[in-house]
Amino acid sequence: MTIDRYSEAIESVADILKARGANYGTPYSNHVAIAQIWSVLLGKDIGPEQVAMCMVAVKLSRLIHEPTHDDSWADIIGYGGIGRGVADIERDVLMRFKKPDAAEMTVEQFADELRRIRERAWHIPSAAPSRQDRSYSNQKRGDFFGR
Repeated sequence: MTIDRYSEAIESVADILKARGANYGTPYSNHVAIAQIWSVLLGKDIGPEQVAMCMVAVKLSRLIHEPTHDDSWADIIGYGGIGRGVADIERDVLMRFKKPDAAEMTVEQFADELRRIRERAWHIPSAAPSRQDRSYSNQKRGDFFGR
C-alpha cells in the first residue's frame, strides 16, 4: 500500500466532515451540544473532547466484531480529527482564563464561564438549509403524499 492510499482515505473523510457541517453545524458546536445532552443524561459534566473520545471507543468496539468495516475506520479518522480540533478550541478557552483577570475567578466562576463559552459555540448559526428547503429536494419528487 502506498502512502497515497492512506492520505486519500484521510482526505475523503475530510470531505465528508465538510459536507456534514452543512447539516449539523461546526463539529465543535455539535460536540458541545452532544456533551450537554450527555451531561444531563449521566448527571456529570461531560466535555466536547470526551464526546470525541467516546465516539472513537464506540467505533473501536464495533471493529472488534468486524475489523475490515471501512465506515468504522473512516469514522475513527473523522472523530480523531474532530477531537484534535475540539481540543485546540478548548485549549484556546483555557488560555483565556490564564489572563490576569481570570486569576481572581473561583472554580465555580471558571466552570460557569466555560459553560457560557460552550453555549455560545453551540448557537453559532450554520449555513445549513432549513428543513423545508432540504425536504425531498424541494419537492422535486412530488409532495409527501405522491400527488
